[in-house]
Formats: sequence, C-alpha cells, structure tokens
Amino acid sequence: MGFARANARPYSVGASTNEMAIPLRDFTDSGEVNDSAHEHPLKVWIQPAHQPGEEEGVIAILPARMAVGSGRKKTALARAELHPGTGNITIQGLTIDRYFKGAPPKARRFFQRLLTLEPVAALLSHMEVQITIQGSSPKTTRQAKAAAHALARALMRYDPELTKVLKQAGFGGVRVKQRR
Repeated sequence: MGFARANARPYSVGASTNEMAIPLRDFTDSGEVNDSAHEHPLKVWIQPAHQPGEEEGVIAILPARMAVGSGRKKTALARAELHPGTGNITIQGLTIDRYFKGAPPKARRFFQRLLTLEPVAALLSHMEVQITIQGSSPKTTRQAKAAAHALARALMRYDPELTKVLKQAGFGGVRVKQRR
C-alpha cells in the first residue's frame, strides 16, 4: 500500500480477513502527505494467491489542502479560502461584481488591481476562492480592502514566492520599498 508502487509498504492479510485497518500515520514520512498543492491517491496493490501479476486499486484520495488568509480594514473582517477549482471567486456566495455593486469605484479598482497582477491571475485561474466578510458594509471601501488583503494573505500561504510581488503591490500588509 502507498502513493507510488516503488515506495509501497507491505501488509499481510489473512485469507479469512474481510477488512483491515491501516493507520494513515504510517505514511506521514511520504512526500505526498506534505504536498498540499495537489491531491494524491492512496493505492493498494494486491497479489492474488496462485495467480500471476497483481491488481491495483485506489482506496483513498488525500485531498489538496486549502490555503486560508484573513484581512482587516477598520471594522471589516474578511476570510479567504483557496481550493483547487475552476477560477470562480465568490464573496458571501455572490460574484465579485454583484457583491460590490454599490461600492465606490475606488474600492472595486483596489480589488481588481490584485486580481490583475499577472502571477495572481495565473494562479487563480485554477483555484476556487470563497471570501466571507463581517462588519462594515459592502458599500464602503473597508470591505473591499479587507477582502483583498485576506485573498493576498491566502495566496502568500499557498505560494510563498508571491509574497514579495504582493507586498510590493501594496497587498498583505506592510508595503516593501523598492530600491531605485
């Protein structure tokens, strides 16, 4: 049993046994367990008695873990979750345009500026983003800024190489001064 045949671990099963418990902690040293960006199938290879060859089957899938970030602007608190997906971004279950429909143009531009950064757009094209916001109103810049910072922080957790780009663009906290 394992994630790849080359690293499979042997387990003996009696002929009269219908089920067997194998703790997942036996696989904590596998690289697949620490890879949160992709899902990994846990497989079993069975060698039937008195028959040549072996059978392969997937018994579980280790899902890709989400990345979470939080952001705040005065009384607005936002939480962003990233999941592998199709590129949809929802805020309180609504599309960005629909949720921030009554927000000032400045607020919408701030959020769109994050989404149009080249490395962010490339990454988000295959992610699903769910943002929840508490406090303030969608008709203020507070919620848009809190949501943008929450998304930026989730992106930084998912891919730490984005940290410098996002901070230089003014997202995720302290702005990094550029050297000239």
